[in-house]
Amino acid sequence: MAIRVLAFVLGLARVARAGDMCATDRDGNLDMSADVHLLERYAAGTATADDVQFVAVCVGGAAYRDRVVAACDKILARDPHWDTCMIVAAKVGAAMVGKRDVFAWLARQPRGPWVTNSALPDYPLYLLRQLGDPRGAALIVAAWNEAIPKAARHEHDPVMMAEWSGWRQHAADALGALGGADEATFLEAQAKATVDSHVARACRDAAAAIAKRLAKP
Repeated sequence: MAIRVLAFVLGLARVARAGDMCATDRDGNLDMSADVHLLERYAAGTATADDVQFVAVCVGGAAYRDRVVAACDKILARDPHWDTCMIVAAKVGAAMVGKRDVFAWLARQPRGPWVTNSALPDYPLYLLRQLGDPRGAALIVAAWNEAIPKAARHEHDPVMMAEWSGWRQHAADALGALGGADEATFLEAQAKATVDSHVARACRDAAAAIAKRLAKP
């Protein structure tokens, strides 16, 4: 990820709630449209990078897709490496930003356990799920399979095992939204293979979600 995205680590360490970073209305409710407007102002050159430092935390949802894509197309034209735009584009489910393929960008990012941080807005498992491209399922399964031998070598390390458990639960959730019959079979096998009851339940729930989705006409 771009170095500037890592600045979120410091920002998240200073605040406890999204409301402390994101715009709110007079009643204290999150006002996502205000943060989108800030992104648009940054695109127009009337706001600074500091003004939009938390935009990847605050903005998401298909309702803002067109506005985010339009603003980010302008931003990336002048700063092609401002990866925050690709993060936000994934969060609003935008397949493309101009000629930039959001899935292709995501596919180039690290996504396995022990190298990603689920507390950050650039966490790839969340982004793949939010983007909604079914090709993301194969990326997740590949990362899962690649991590199994490493997990086996460190099964007595509680810190690594906690990360492995959490990562698999997030991965199962994403597969439940993106996967097909092959991924459902994979999840059922992983549920049987693990002694982690939380992971097993997440796998079974995700496999059931896939089956329900596939059963719809």
